[in-house]
Amino acid sequence: LAKSLNVPTVRLGMALGIPEVSNTLERLGVNKDEIRPVPSMFLGSFSLTPFEVAQMYQTLTNSGKRAKLTALRSVMDMEGNVLYQSLPRSSRAVDEQAAWLTTYAMKQGVAQGTGRVLQGEVGWAAWAGETGVSDDKRESGGGGGDGREVTAV
Repeated sequence: LAKSLNVPTVRLGMALGIPEVSNTLERLGVNKDEIRPVPSMFLGSFSLTPFEVAQMYQTLTNSGKRAKLTALRSVMDMEGNVLYQSLPRSSRAVDEQAAWLTTYAMKQGVAQGTGRVLQGEVGWAAWAGETGVSDDKRESGGGGGDGREVTAV
């Protein structure tokens, strides 16, 4: 996974099973209608918005607990009094060990794989991330998180 090798990724997905991976994607927040249950799904052959990608990364890097993403953590007045604070509730979406293993693999992608440029360029050494570029380089994207903050482009 860290080296973005397609054949081993598809083999791993097939070993886990298309139904299991589809169910996990749903628990991570992917719209069921977006998931086509075919082997290429393991390579991301479905369309996701950056928000959906960020929600998945939030869940994985938060030990498998899914909390609704928010744009604001809090609003304070000039004296520092909290006028609003976001306190999103979280619920278990995926197994904690599975989330940890996936996050570890994603950290390797930042440390030594296709996302390694993120370490030096933007200081994301502790981030778990993933990059995605189509074969013809017309489409690209990526994102990641550290358990506290997430991003997706």
